[in-house]
Amino acid sequence: MSELTYCSICGCALEDEAECYEVENEILCQECYDNETVICDHCGEHLFLFPLLP
Repeated sequence: MSELTYCSICGCALEDEAECYEVENEILCQECYDNETVICDHCGEHLFLFPLLP
């Protein structure tokens, strides 16, 4: 049995590595990746719209 990974924002379980997106060393689900990140105009990397609180 494989370990589940959880989205850093909403906490949903991600069963497949293909469902995981990494942004600024955090793991996100597809929905949070689409809604909570933007692409930087300068470097082309995905960044959070708002910083995550610890």
